[in-house]
Amino acid sequence: MDEARADLSHGPDNTDALFNLADILAQNGNVDEARALIPRLGRGHEAMVAHLEGQILGAQAEQAATDDERISLLLRAVGTDPRNPWLRLHLAQALDRTDMPERRMQAARIMEALTNSPKASTEALQAGMIFALDHHDDATAARLLARIRAADRSSDVDALAQQITLAQQVRDIDAAPHFDRAGLMALADRADPNGVRGTMVANAFIDHNMPQVARDVLAREESLTPDPQPWEMLSYAGLYLQVHDAADARRCLEVYDRLVRNPDMHATADQARLRTQLGLALHILDAEGADAPGHPRRAQAALAPLLAQYPNSIDLRLAMGRVYQARGEPARALAEDQAALHIQSNNIYALAAAARDAGGTGDIKVARAYAGRLAAIAPDSPLTWEIRAELARMDHSMRDQLADLDHVHAQQCDMSGVVHCARRESLKPDYRWPDIDSQYVNLRGAQLPDTYHYLHHDDQIQATDRQRVYLRDSISPQLDANTFVRSRTGTPGLRQLTEFAVPITATLPFGSWDHRLSFSVTPTLLFTGDPLDNATSARQFGTVAVNGAHGWAYHHYYTQGVGLNLSYFNRWFNADVGSSPLGFAVANVVGGVEFSPHLTDNLILRISGGRRMVTDSELSYAGERDPGTGRTWGGVTRNFGHAALEWGEAGWNAYAGGGFAYLQGHNVEGNTETEAGAGGSATVWQYHERQRLRVGADLIYFGYKKDSYFFTWGQGGYFSPHEYFAAMVPVEWSGHTDRWTWFLRGEAGYQDYHSRGAPYYPTSTLLQSEVMAPGSYGGYGASGLAGNVRGRVVYQVDHRFRVGLEGGYTRSGPWSETDGMLLFHYAFDGQ
Repeated sequence: MDEARADLSHGPDNTDALFNLADILAQNGNVDEARALIPRLGRGHEAMVAHLEGQILGAQAEQAATDDERISLLLRAVGTDPRNPWLRLHLAQALDRTDMPERRMQAARIMEALTNSPKASTEALQAGMIFALDHHDDATAARLLARIRAADRSSDVDALAQQITLAQQVRDIDAAPHFDRAGLMALADRADPNGVRGTMVANAFIDHNMPQVARDVLAREESLTPDPQPWEMLSYAGLYLQVHDAADARRCLEVYDRLVRNPDMHATADQARLRTQLGLALHILDAEGADAPGHPRRAQAALAPLLAQYPNSIDLRLAMGRVYQARGEPARALAEDQAALHIQSNNIYALAAAARDAGGTGDIKVARAYAGRLAAIAPDSPLTWEIRAELARMDHSMRDQLADLDHVHAQQCDMSGVVHCARRESLKPDYRWPDIDSQYVNLRGAQLPDTYHYLHHDDQIQATDRQRVYLRDSISPQLDANTFVRSRTGTPGLRQLTEFAVPITATLPFGSWDHRLSFSVTPTLLFTGDPLDNATSARQFGTVAVNGAHGWAYHHYYTQGVGLNLSYFNRWFNADVGSSPLGFAVANVVGGVEFSPHLTDNLILRISGGRRMVTDSELSYAGERDPGTGRTWGGVTRNFGHAALEWGEAGWNAYAGGGFAYLQGHNVEGNTETEAGAGGSATVWQYHERQRLRVGADLIYFGYKKDSYFFTWGQGGYFSPHEYFAAMVPVEWSGHTDRWTWFLRGEAGYQDYHSRGAPYYPTSTLLQSEVMAPGSYGGYGASGLAGNVRGRVVYQVDHRFRVGLEGGYTRSGPWSETDGMLLFHYAFDGQ
């Protein structure tokens, strides 16, 4: 600029000197000074005036506060100087950046008109090459380059030619049957002052889901570039943000700030605008980093001052909306989305967020209205179909949701630069995350269905694939089988019990996993030993103390049968009906119902009731034959009602509830139970959303009117103290990586219980009168340590089949129990 001023000082009326200085001033944003020089050009220089006025409008567009204002100024600039290819490029880029489909199509038409003419200038072809490379279209860029004569190639054109060559090399590596990681890394082999080489190579690794290698590429390029330039630092900061590396992004922005403070280094308006955008993106990443582990209030505190400083930032408004959504405040989230739409009414991201959050408030009609506006603006955008899928989720239709996400996936795979869209991606074991916390349920076993986990580091295609895999598996018919064994300590023939069961469960979902039907068959064997082997235990069994024992009774007591169960689940309601194992001495019809409606987004009321087997011993579970009379007794059922309130958030949960039960069995004295409990747990550590450590506390109380943990005639053979109290502290470590999913859980605490004792024969005054002393059981009780430990590991063999292994030990009351289980799960997913 100083040289242009010097030229003008030597010839104040020199037209070329006036034009050159005005042109430089306009390019540097000094529009007032440039405009003041235009009248000095005089008549006969209309082309120069048009060019300068176009440049001034272009400079004003760079300073515009909104996309609409910028586009309006650039349209005027192109109208003023229609032959200027750079103004057309800037207009096309501004239209393209809005992410609105019709404007993107308009941008493409502008560049096609600029370059399609056989007489297109070298500058027009150069502008077309830049636009093509911005869209990863190196083939079009190469065709345009071939139209430029060698004599007309400037250093800028040569630089673009190098970019095209690099892009083709990257594309060839991507297209190879086997990904050449070393070959791609080798392309980052020279200084990168403008950031193009590092950006292109790092982006290729990001497309292959290798964020750490992308970081290595950028670090290598930085080490090879001793004198970084502003564009390099901005480009690298953007890539570091893309791989969620806030520390390196912040460092690059700090280097950029130092560079542009140098008097010899001038930051363009585009660079300044990008710096502001990246700075806000960094703050948003920091805030959402606080939100991810369940601290939305921290995220809100980080964003609030920024929003006060930049109230017209759509990105900040939408980020704050996500924070409110994480806090369970969809109405406030929707208000932020609507504020973003007030700034730009056709912003597709704001419309998508508004549709989601309106659905979160329960106003499906408003959600559909926003979704309709989005579809009208961007009918073929993946985002539009994502919102369709979200609405299908709100309608509890997994099949429709999957169909919409399949459409999203196809559109994502059609995008330029996308390489990891092969069918095998949806077969990745890591995408299948079984429900590791599913519990073993008598007569039904433990199932291993899929659960959905959103991971912040997933890119759009990975997130879509993860959802598609979960949905497809969840609506597929499934088969679960277990081999379950448990052993409870105690006197052989009485409290001692070994159970071996093989529950097999077939599940048929109706449109979603929340609406399904399951049928279970459970072959079961029970072993308890021979109570007649010992005089003491024999006296405490059946009517032996009065009637003695027949000769046929001296044997190891065992039983076998096959249990049946039919279960129905429909969102907040489930019911089941079945039988205790047919073939046991006493068979019972069992079943239950449960209602679990959401009172709020976080609060659930859970009400359940039913009839269940009491499985503490062979007597309570299966019933036994009395050695003295040949009659059967036992087979105790628990007829119960229970209610609880449960509060759940991302990082913690709490519950409190209680219930009542009446226990009855065949020739067994009736009994009543009351129970109550409260507790909760919180995540205290997590690692990349794949592992977590939870710590909690549980308070437990239950009590029975009568003690029936005995085995003479009329007793039920189940643990039933008069009062039982326990305070427990559970700790659980769970995780998932690649094919493996696991948990390890330990619980320890203090217990106190006592019993009042019971007569030998509570249902027969005759037997009670004939029994020799002692004719009753004394009370018992204890205080001290209680606890349990349990672990499970599941391995995903392929996309249909997974296997698991579980083991546990429990110490509670006067008994301890060890159990183990093999788990098998197969999904008929049709792939």
